[in-house]
Amino acid sequence: MARIRTIKPQFWLDEQLGTICHSARLLYIGLWNLSDDQGVFEWRPGRIKVQLFPYDDIKSSDIETWLQMLLDTGDIIKFSENNAPFGYIPSFLKHQDIKKPSKWVFAKPPEANSYPPVTHQLPITTEPVLLGKSNREKEKLKVVGNREKESIKNPKKTYGEFQNVLLTDDELEKLKTKFNSHYTEKIENLSEYLKSKNKKYSSHYATILMWARKDEKDGQNGINKETHRINPSQTYGGAFDDVESNP
Repeated sequence: MARIRTIKPQFWLDEQLGTICHSARLLYIGLWNLSDDQGVFEWRPGRIKVQLFPYDDIKSSDIETWLQMLLDTGDIIKFSENNAPFGYIPSFLKHQDIKKPSKWVFAKPPEANSYPPVTHQLPITTEPVLLGKSNREKEKLKVVGNREKESIKNPKKTYGEFQNVLLTDDELEKLKTKFNSHYTEKIENLSEYLKSKNKKYSSHYATILMWARKDEKDGQNGINKETHRINPSQTYGGAFDDVESNP
């Protein structure tokens, strides 16, 4: 009978599991539901297919392939008792918080010290230490941590005449799509403004978009757009204070 299990957030960042296909990872999660409270499950690929993938066009051979992948990573162990095959998840009790584990249902697993422990490489994290902090401080630290993670995954590059406009590759591609050949003009306008006014903004991409929206709005109101380039401090100085950060 299937059982309720929990999934920790760290599961999705496990680099070792990340080396196998997503179907094998999904099977691994499903095996937790099929295991007894000690992490033992019946090694019956055909039955596992019916229990976990009843609506998918897959074969028992696919289950066998994915089980082998989990064997190779050390996340499961295959053993036999009375000539019947079983599987065992060595780290099961480490990650499942079972208050009152039931007795063995399928078979007694092999001794834990008979196999080397699974040594997955833990993902790099920039989560701040939150002990002793107020809720407001915790939320602020979490935001900072998320920004640091994002900057690691999507590093920003410098653009503009003064190499002071910071954009990720994705942001640059979005500007090209939105403004076509005029995207360079948008970047240069910001580069000159940052250099001349010594301004700092938390997101140069967002600043360019908001400047463009204001240009479009002023154009609809009959205002000469050249004014924006001649005296940007009057045009943009107070309009976008929400994206400006303190030096």
